Amino acid sequence: MPLSRDYVTKIRGYSKAQFHSLQDVDWRWNRRGAHFFNMGVMVVRPTLLDDFGVSNAREFLDMRQNQPFVDGVGNWKWSTDQTLLNYWLKRTRSHVEELDWRWNVLYGGVRRASIHRGFFIHFFLRDLLPDRGENIDALLADVDGVKKFWSRKAGSLWMA
Repeated sequence: MPLSRDYVTKIRGYSKAQFHSLQDVDWRWNRRGAHFFNMGVMVVRPTLLDDFGVSNAREFLDMRQNQPFVDGVGNWKWSTDQTLLNYWLKRTRSHVEELDWRWNVLYGGVRRASIHRGFFIHFFLRDLLPDRGENIDALLADVDGVKKFWSRKAGSLWMA
């Protein structure tokens, strides 16, 4: 994934804060931090709850061991659902298949020169947007670049 230098630094800090204390799973640490899934786009199979040993989402959230995540204790106040799901996927050794990075392009996280390669772009942290999100023309120009790139690559695949 072509992350910006600043975002790699941010991910390292985020990884340490969210996952360092959860040492009973293998986070596959690397120079960018822990290996985890960003929850911008997830496709989940219906039997995932079976891996967690529950029959519905309420039971999962009510599990005693999940309370620090659900209650947002410490650093988990910033990312309860993402951290909880990543932890349980690793802890239960659930089968996962990773989507290509282009399915979840974070505007401001991926290098600007690579944004146009994304299938799905999400906007997060207003401070990372042009003029703190007030420059709609700049955002539209980037999104238009996506449309033009994929229109050339896939012909009629792009749907406006």
